[in-house]
Amino acid sequence: MPESQPPSANPATIAAIIDDAHDEPLRNKATRVAVEILKQVPDLPGKRNDIMMTAVARHGGRDYVVCSNTRATVLFMGKHAFVLAQDGGGLVPWVDAANMYAPDMSFFKGRVQVEDQLADRLLQYVETLMRAEHAAVAAALDSPDDEEHQAPAP
Repeated sequence: MPESQPPSANPATIAAIIDDAHDEPLRNKATRVAVEILKQVPDLPGKRNDIMMTAVARHGGRDYVVCSNTRATVLFMGKHAFVLAQDGGGLVPWVDAANMYAPDMSFFKGRVQVEDQLADRLLQYVETLMRAEHAAVAAALDSPDDEEHQAPAP
């Protein structure tokens, strides 16, 4: 029996998110797309939560965007977004091996078909966010004369 076709994310909704200039730390473009992906997978445990963390997974020398919260994890890989979740709720554990640092795929709950370049576009976007965050932290740590960042005198 052939495998059924996975549901598809709404390309117009995803494009509107990608083109939107508005971002928040826990509601960036990647997490907003992940929330749309989760709408395509019925029967996930727990209550809907639109606040997600963003991370980068590594497998076979390639990087992939991952968005997670205590309800579900979405891994963007190629033409699919894989949805992982624990039946009792909670964060999906990650596998840390020699050639892989990624969410544990044994918690697979579904996959959603996405546009061809979405995973790559999200990866570029998240890498840009992470570089900006690292630069901001480095700048804050390198400016000891800045009174705003100094600890108050005892």
